[in-house]
Amino acid sequence: MEKIYPKILEKIPDTVDFSFISVRNITQKSFFLENPSDQSIIFRIENENAYVFEPNQGVIMKKHKTEIKIKIVPESATVLIANALIVLDEKAQKIMKLSSIAKYPYIKINKSAIEFGNVLVGKSKEMELILTNSEKVPAKFSIVKKTIPYGKIKEYFYLSTTKGFIQSENSFLIKIKFITSHPGQFSYETFEVVTNGGNTSRFSCFGNCLSLTTHISSKNVNFHSIELTSSMSKLIRLYNDSEEPTTFQIYHNNDGPFKIIETEGVIGAKTNVRVNVIFKPNDTMTYYERVFCLIRNHNVLVF
Repeated sequence: MEKIYPKILEKIPDTVDFSFISVRNITQKSFFLENPSDQSIIFRIENENAYVFEPNQGVIMKKHKTEIKIKIVPESATVLIANALIVLDEKAQKIMKLSSIAKYPYIKINKSAIEFGNVLVGKSKEMELILTNSEKVPAKFSIVKKTIPYGKIKEYFYLSTTKGFIQSENSFLIKIKFITSHPGQFSYETFEVVTNGGNTSRFSCFGNCLSLTTHISSKNVNFHSIELTSSMSKLIRLYNDSEEPTTFQIYHNNDGPFKIIETEGVIGAKTNVRVNVIFKPNDTMTYYERVFCLIRNHNVLVF
């Protein structure tokens, strides 16, 4: 067995250099203890606290190998140099040198305000945010919303991801989509990019939801004077000047002298619809009535 120990120990690296590592982030390397003999071998590893070996003791079964993981989580920016003693069957040993340079990770964002501007209701708009890691250590990040909700609120800004990992001297693209919902509503949201073990940056999203551009051909339908028991028909038009279709509904009781034929329907994009209004008086008097027309994603029209 004395001839086997040197064969096992010579395959163990003399030095494990972690190079640059991130503060408060787990960095890991590994090596193998290989046992080519026909007998099991007991091992143990003594090391300083900065580096953790998993496992640090155990048995290497015959004709098998055991993976040893070395982990380190530095709490501050510093140079960490240490030794580890690997002992086999309390008969043979080897010293492994360990080294690393811990640095604080730092992520920069390319903009702190993302202005979506005016977006038509029913539409969406996408913009980009770039996270840059110019340091020599990798950086792990998460993005959290800072607005404090009171009760259930609707989301308007959607991020392509809220966490990730950026290698040193690299960038990461985040896509942000603004989805409209309520016409005339201005939406605002603040987010924080939290670098694990490093800095925190804030950015805010702004967007305004535009209503559809619709109008009515006339807000007054005047039938003037007509003979009793006769009837007269007039047309009004509902216009939709927007790029999106919409629906309309006219709230009116047709039991009186005024009857509206088309009380609901669809107004296509960049088009209009006709609404027929019929007046048939039953008594000799002046008639007046107010009618409400509700157009989806627009204001109420009155005629």
